[in-house]
Amino acid sequence: MSRSVSPFAPAPPESPAPAGRLTAAVAFSYFLLGAAGLTLAIPPGYASPIFPAAGLALAVVLRFGTRALAGVWLGSALLNLAHAGLGGTLTPATAGVAAAIACGAAAQAWVGGFLARRGTGSAWRTLERERDVIAFLLLGGGAATLISASIAVTALQGAGVIGAPAVLFTWGNWYVGDALGVMVFAPLTLCVIEAPGGLWHGRRRRIVPPILVTIGLVLVAYVAAARWEKQAQDSRLDADGGAVAKGIADRLIVHREVLSSLRHFIEATPDLTFSQFEQFTRLTLKDKPDIFALSFNDLVPDQERDSFEAVTSLRSPVGPFRITERNAERSLVAAGRRPEYVTVRYIVPLEDNRPAVGFDINSEPVRRDAIARARSSGRMAVTAPILLVQERQSRVGLLELLPVSRAPRADAPDASRPAGFAVAVVKVDEMIDIATRGRVHPGLVFRLTDPGAPAERGLLYRSDLHVTGPAPVPRGKCRNGAPGCGWAIATGTSPRSSPRRMRSGSGRGWRGPSAWRGSSSPPSSRSSSSA
Repeated sequence: MSRSVSPFAPAPPESPAPAGRLTAAVAFSYFLLGAAGLTLAIPPGYASPIFPAAGLALAVVLRFGTRALAGVWLGSALLNLAHAGLGGTLTPATAGVAAAIACGAAAQAWVGGFLARRGTGSAWRTLERERDVIAFLLLGGGAATLISASIAVTALQGAGVIGAPAVLFTWGNWYVGDALGVMVFAPLTLCVIEAPGGLWHGRRRRIVPPILVTIGLVLVAYVAAARWEKQAQDSRLDADGGAVAKGIADRLIVHREVLSSLRHFIEATPDLTFSQFEQFTRLTLKDKPDIFALSFNDLVPDQERDSFEAVTSLRSPVGPFRITERNAERSLVAAGRRPEYVTVRYIVPLEDNRPAVGFDINSEPVRRDAIARARSSGRMAVTAPILLVQERQSRVGLLELLPVSRAPRADAPDASRPAGFAVAVVKVDEMIDIATRGRVHPGLVFRLTDPGAPAERGLLYRSDLHVTGPAPVPRGKCRNGAPGCGWAIATGTSPRSSPRRMRSGSGRGWRGPSAWRGSSSPPSSRSSSSA
């Protein structure tokens, strides 16, 4: 004979449960079932097809009343925080999202219990009649689960974890996962936690084992399918990374050809004037918007410095010429004495680059390293990421240097010493945009890093974030750290455009680095170009 109970009656006297022990047990169980649900995530994100913890939450609230809500909230909050921590995204903002999602889980369990009691009376304890079963599933698993999905997705979008394009998919996926979790696991949980004896005792022996075996087989099949899907996605990301790498390599070949042409012109015209240099380079700069400037930098021994400054002053487009460097305050001053200088004689466009005329790039360690590599190999070398001296806005730049041979002379004291370097000043963001145009599909994000550069300045480019200067490599980057290797590409999917199942702030799953292929391998900042 069923007993009449008020909505959310306390635990029956035959099975008292102290509040602290009940909260701990519910939180622990919710955490385990929630973690199990998230292991079923569909790549590339957290698209879980069923969330068993939602069924547990409804069952314990029906069985123990509102005393169980603290355990539901705590278990959900811990699950979310742990997920964010493991993903490397635990911040005050994601902690706030985790708390909001926990409130949604607790509110859903409370409303689900209220509706189930109002719709079935005390029949939820036995669920013998079909109409009671239908009412229980529709009210507890169909109606109440609207709450958690709505609160969670609102919190995720408000925190910027998902973008507007992913809201509808995320909400629908969240709702379906919770609804299925309630419909399958709420009755199973009631079988376990209801008082022993009677109808549920027989159901435990007849129903629970077959259902658990069936669920286990389905989960095994699902995990196998998800693993296959992940491998397929990884293959797609690798292919996308290869396409991006080829585009960048092709662009660097274009730059090499530009410098090679400029080198031949300088070697054929050793006494060229600025007007000749400007006329030769103007069309190139117009056709290559990612090259911010082209220059010719003389290699000047210290014993020739005074005469070089005097002769160049007569032909310089800016008037009196002196070799300069930057002091500790980043101001341009006369360069200190050193064995050699690599100073900018001509640079185009001149208007935006007047301060660079006379600057000794050999005075700066990053540029000096590229100079040494270009001299030793005789081929194009590229600097590590730098903040452009000439740029009025903050952005990452590179210098590409190609040695220029001196005219052969019988009385030359050192015929092997180059006359200087043809130099291209490259804006990395524009170079990547041009190189990857038409190669990056919506939702794909990638970053380009220099494993040979110091970690605090190894980031070259991120497609999802404007990089305003040399920056640290983001956490989680795949890199081998070996000097002399090429640039590395890591690819991933954007959380703002790709549907994801999220129980908390998510970290992006990067795939990389992508190998540079063939003879078009782009130059590292630590090695000469083989392109």
